[in-house]
Amino acid sequence: MRWKDQQGTEDLGFAHAGRSVSVALSTNFSLNTQDVVRSLEMGFLPASTFGKVFGGSFVHPKQPEFRLDFLTAKTSESDAPIFNEQPGTSLQPLPFLHYSLEEVQQVVLLSGLGPVFVTVPHPARYAVHKLLVFGERSGTYLGKARKDLDQAAALIEWYLNNTAGQRKLVDWPG
Repeated sequence: MRWKDQQGTEDLGFAHAGRSVSVALSTNFSLNTQDVVRSLEMGFLPASTFGKVFGGSFVHPKQPEFRLDFLTAKTSESDAPIFNEQPGTSLQPLPFLHYSLEEVQQVVLLSGLGPVFVTVPHPARYAVHKLLVFGERSGTYLGKARKDLDQAAALIEWYLNNTAGQRKLVDWPG
């Protein structure tokens, strides 16, 4: 999909569904996410918050908008990153993320090294999630809020123009 006004997103998110999904892993499985990110040899550094708390994100020093974000569904009032032992990194709680993770799809990501299967949110749910997050953003995140709104609008417009009669845009609970 091509965003309007060339407004692409330069952040890459890895989501953990929190308590709502069980993943079958060996009991001795562990991963050091910092080592994995370092092995990419792309120059990513751990990001810190204003309070000097590290975790949840990696940034590229020459392209600060290019981020790797490790996210989890927000289940409490705290915005502090939550350390998860299995991926070996802290996860940044994000409001409404659970909604995006309820109905995911597998797609193929094409790269110069070959195709890779990745799991992504359903486009309609992702659009609604972007609208919800837009409403929550304030302060230093206002620039990102505008991008959230533009991306949600582009997805909804595409969805309405290309899926007529196939399904409702959103299946509201209840």
